[in-house]
Amino acid sequence: MTLNRRHGNLPMMLALRRVFTVTIVIVAALVVAAIVALRSLDVGQFKGLLADQVEGFTGRKLTIAGKLKMEPSLVPTVSVEKVHFANAPWGTRTDMGTADSLEAQIELIPLLSGEIRIKKIVVRGLDLLLETNAAGKSNWQMDNAQPQAPDNGSSGLVFSAQVVQLRDIWVVYTDRHDKTSTEVKVTTLDLQAKSADSPIDIRGSGVVDGHDFAAVGQIGSLNRMIEGDKPFPATLTATVLGAAIKAEGTI
Repeated sequence: MTLNRRHGNLPMMLALRRVFTVTIVIVAALVVAAIVALRSLDVGQFKGLLADQVEGFTGRKLTIAGKLKMEPSLVPTVSVEKVHFANAPWGTRTDMGTADSLEAQIELIPLLSGEIRIKKIVVRGLDLLLETNAAGKSNWQMDNAQPQAPDNGSSGLVFSAQVVQLRDIWVVYTDRHDKTSTEVKVTTLDLQAKSADSPIDIRGSGVVDGHDFAAVGQIGSLNRMIEGDKPFPATLTATVLGAAIKAEGTI
């Protein structure tokens, strides 16, 4: 079955793809701040640097109400707490998304040679509002955003997260033009890939509009997701109300 625009949930899938790209930018900026902080005793002073980098890419304000921390080890971990990402000016609430915490584990050896490789990303307590206004404009369309994501290769930065874990995620998608709404509670969502060019294995569970679901499958690579202008492959099998539903094709 081809995934095309006739599917009611396609706008939400496209929105989540865009949001995932923004999350990558936030994590990349977080790691850059942490690398600078390796030469400093006060990691928290780089919250402004992180916020500025994200705003430069998205055109939206990022606020870190909690701590920015780094745990030095053979696999250094940097994390931020109580993150707020601004909504569109016309949105129905101030924040498009908030997160209790976001952390990234960095491979140490590549870091010493100026190359950033993310081993693991963990996002907890994400509350995300995806919405369109009556004219059909969506809040994930960022008018002042730079057209391209950060370059993966030109500066020696290689963004390659092998594992992404999301826990306790709440997503509301509201289309005021079509007067439809979908609520998704994701209890667990795990994504794993060998590299940024490898397909991503996906497994998750939660509740959609009051119905339990479990899903497993494979989607396109991280680099393909960031590019955004090419067909994005997806093969998913979901179980809802005791029935198995399989979708295979491209977005």
